[in-house]
Amino acid sequence: MSASQQRGVNTAGDPGFDSDSVGNAETNQWRWLSFPGSRLALNPVPGRDAGAENRWIVPPISDDLRLDLGGFIKNKVFRLMNLLHATLVDPKGEELRAAFFSSTWYPYKISFEAAYAGDARISGADFLPHGGDVFLRILNVEGGRGESLRIGGAIPKAMTAKWDESASMLVFTGETFRFGLSFLRCQLGEGHPLKLSIEPRISATDWTLDIQLLQDSENLGVAFAFVPGASGGSDINSLMNSAIALPLEASLAQAKAQMDALLAKVPVPAVWGCGADKATALTPEEHRRAYYAAWAFLIQNIIHPLPENPEYPFTQISVGKSSLWDEGEETSPAGASWESLFGCQWLAYILPDVAWEAYEGMMSRVDDEGKLGGESLPSRKAQTAWILHTIAPDRERLAKAYAATKRYLVWREKNPRWIYPGFDFADEKDMEFVVSWLVDVDYARKIAEELGLVEDDALWAEKQAVMGANMRDWFYSSPDTIHQFYFTDRRVHEIENRSTKVPIMLTSALGYQALPADIAERTMEYFRDVFSQEGSLRGFCRGKYPDLNLTAYGLIERKAPEARDFIDLFLHQSIAMGDFAEEVNPGPKPNGVMPSLFSPLTIMEFTWLLNNTRYDTGVPASFATMGD
Repeated sequence: MSASQQRGVNTAGDPGFDSDSVGNAETNQWRWLSFPGSRLALNPVPGRDAGAENRWIVPPISDDLRLDLGGFIKNKVFRLMNLLHATLVDPKGEELRAAFFSSTWYPYKISFEAAYAGDARISGADFLPHGGDVFLRILNVEGGRGESLRIGGAIPKAMTAKWDESASMLVFTGETFRFGLSFLRCQLGEGHPLKLSIEPRISATDWTLDIQLLQDSENLGVAFAFVPGASGGSDINSLMNSAIALPLEASLAQAKAQMDALLAKVPVPAVWGCGADKATALTPEEHRRAYYAAWAFLIQNIIHPLPENPEYPFTQISVGKSSLWDEGEETSPAGASWESLFGCQWLAYILPDVAWEAYEGMMSRVDDEGKLGGESLPSRKAQTAWILHTIAPDRERLAKAYAATKRYLVWREKNPRWIYPGFDFADEKDMEFVVSWLVDVDYARKIAEELGLVEDDALWAEKQAVMGANMRDWFYSSPDTIHQFYFTDRRVHEIENRSTKVPIMLTSALGYQALPADIAERTMEYFRDVFSQEGSLRGFCRGKYPDLNLTAYGLIERKAPEARDFIDLFLHQSIAMGDFAEEVNPGPKPNGVMPSLFSPLTIMEFTWLLNNTRYDTGVPASFATMGD
């Protein structure tokens, strides 16, 4: 990027945005897809029983055009693996193998193509036509006259499959939900799809349907409809009929128009491109594609209130809908009290009311003692409330949010540690949690001032002073090293299972503006020692958005000459690793939950920072250049 280029972010967005301009046909393309508000996710991770090595890996499209589907029902997840597959069958009944097959991701669809010997080919797309509980697959077959299109799939465990002749629908019934599949013959242009009355062959484990191809060009499709509960098929049929009320191509165009309209609101950076000093430098087009994909992922992680879950009548921002992460608070397990809060902060730029509701829902789960259920993660609760109020001012909402936030911060002050099954050490103090608390209290003080709570501002100042002194004692007491943990009862810095030092979690301390000068100097020396090393991430063993965020702001505030290189490095590596993930590891390789909000948020924010724009006060603000 040239110093002569004017950096910045245009918050007016791009009114002419076209989702087709960010299609990804590369081998490591994204495979996730949903629709804002829907419970459904295409191509979810295979499950926790797949082994540690591949538990979060979604394979690329296969030659039989397989589709998996998953989602959320009440406070549980479901997976429908091998829901659908499709291939051609010759007149003798032998399945043909595709000689070539590929797919392309777009913000509103995943298109695919399979080519066979001769001129025959199947092309089409998977998409969700709106935010409801339906999904559509278009199947266009060319050059297959005399052959058949074979569609099949697995019958999920603990479910039964039965053909409903009156509705021309294959109905699957389980204990907690049902779904239906209808097979369609379509006309391009005008005319809604017609349900085929061909009954599938059903076995104990799978089903198969052959559709004879009578023309050189056939336009077919499959519709899926999901209903909570375990009785009856009439409501599925009603939902199914509404899903196919329009021609499939018209439904697809409608889905595209809705995603175009949402992505048109996304703030637009002036300058694209990163990693200029690397052989793998990203072109402006590659950078722009990843940036908009990150926003699409965030938008698609919205889950509107589920009617079968009246205990939680709020919208959720999931960690990653296709990861089916479900370790949050028990009534709303899709959301994490870290990833989802950052998601609220960024979503507020385009859908502020949705962001407010999702935040209020999460904070409504803070109990009287101040604890928030589910995996207990570092605090950025006050920051979220402040940013939401800055973007979409609402003093009543802010005051209500502050009451829960205050309870939480008082509880977290006593428990600056990770709490998760198998990790719950009452005397543990964790640098990452302490730093996040100190930063969050800065925002609590802003809120207290905004609400005229003078005594609370003084209370927070006192608490910060005590925590700052503890931070020195716990983590900086040794003259030759910085510690990540301290166990107060045992007076040790390490125990079994809690001993690994993660550099980016230590350098996150730079993001606390009131860090004492001597501690700041030691932390900067530590950062420079790590950053001077060789490797794809320099000396960092991993990078996770909240810690990268604080480290970057600390470098900017201290006018460190390494600031731009650090931001450029982790932006480049977060994009280059392909999959969206909880962490970027050396390689670069994705790690942790996949897909997850953290690397998309890194892509979004670090793109802004390279454009000399920061978001941490809510209103995008320009700052002095970093070495240009």
